[in-house]
Amino acid sequence: MKRPRKVKRYCPHCKKHTIHDVDKIKKRKASELKQGQRRFRRVMRGYRGFPRPKPEGREKKQVDE
Repeated sequence: MKRPRKVKRYCPHCKKHTIHDVDKIKKRKASELKQGQRRFRRVMRGYRGFPRPKPEGREKKQVDE
């Protein structure tokens, strides 16, 4: 997704809207200590399969030859 490099934002030092350079922030790595990740790791352990069902209606269309 393309976003503008310069954006008019509020500056608390100037106390008015000025043009600022805006950077795109990358998503950080998910923490292994969060409850959802701990639950996922516990369910995936052992001989069990994937804990969530596969999404329906997303199969590839077959081409007739």
